[in-house]
Amino acid sequence: MAVMNNGWVTGMITETDLFKIFLELVGAHDKALRVTAAIENKPGQFPMITNAIAGAGGNFVSFGFFPGQIPAPRFLHLKWKA
Repeated sequence: MAVMNNGWVTGMITETDLFKIFLELVGAHDKALRVTAAIENKPGQFPMITNAIAGAGGNFVSFGFFPGQIPAPRFLHLKWKA
């Protein structure tokens, strides 16, 4: 994908650039515990899980939320260090 500025090509965004950003978003370079959990689609689920981890001394590295198929459970991806 070309990066344009005033009609001029000033750079390129490649698949490699996007993959590097994805790795950064999911905290792939940090050694930590990673969990993906199916959670109910109702208010309060996310804070219940994050409060429990924080209360146990966990320090979050990354979060990801994947909607799945409505009304099926949502998928929460967490990565944290103890």
